[in-house]
Amino acid sequence: MNERLSAYLFEANFSFLHYLYFELLEVGQDPQTLEEACQLLAGLSQETVERAIRLALIAINRGENNQEADLLELLEQTDLKAEDKWKWFQAIRKPLETVREQVDLVAEVASLYRPYYEQFQEQREAFAATFSYEEIYGEDGLYKTSGVEDLGYNRLQFVVLSPWLVHFSYMYNPHYHTCPIILCASVDIDKLLLADRLMDEDVLTTTLKVMSDETRYKVMVALTKPHAKSKDIAEQLSITGAAVSFHTQKLINAKLLLFNTEDKTVKFDANKSLLREMIEKLTEDFDL
Repeated sequence: MNERLSAYLFEANFSFLHYLYFELLEVGQDPQTLEEACQLLAGLSQETVERAIRLALIAINRGENNQEADLLELLEQTDLKAEDKWKWFQAIRKPLETVREQVDLVAEVASLYRPYYEQFQEQREAFAATFSYEEIYGEDGLYKTSGVEDLGYNRLQFVVLSPWLVHFSYMYNPHYHTCPIILCASVDIDKLLLADRLMDEDVLTTTLKVMSDETRYKVMVALTKPHAKSKDIAEQLSITGAAVSFHTQKLINAKLLLFNTEDKTVKFDANKSLLREMIEKLTEDFDL
């Protein structure tokens, strides 16, 4: 089962089957049970499956959409690892077979996971009941901004995961009218993100990985300038506004960006304390 799970868990915040679920919602099909969802997913046409693959790859490409590109071209444009590109290639080559195999795997895993799902149901409901978007993302909130408000939507879908699945992100896909933006958070994720972290190798390598993307680094620099606006940054870097929001979210999650509460002309400050800790760690490790 581990091998099968590895083969069908694609490298993305949302897996391939999530996009097929969005396709169901778009046509008014809203399954109420996992079994019903699996049955509906298994009956989707190849055209629908290929559309879901296209939109998933567009999302992985940070919203960049080349209408003339075929699925293999879109896949090649991603920065996925070779092993994950191979998984997507197999889905493109055998879309219906891939869906059936994934649905069968979900049904098999569900019986194992359901007791844990039910165990955390009360915690998820309590967290959802007390969660306040304004308190988390508002002017005086914990994260202040995630780029979500720049997308122009007044409502979003909120998905709460069990506390043992550490996750905090949002998915933006304007091609889906039913759920164009989805905020996904684990129970008590705010407490976890607030916890002080020592600059160990894990934190260092994770932070360096976030900063290693050239475009993301440029977005980070631009966001710390006075009067910075996502629209202007997108034009300067020749990317979409959604891509700016994507990079902003990654930088906030990694605590590389902090909201500036003193200067109203500057929205973000670089987390200089974290950057200094990184420099000190590198200096110590390499005797610089």
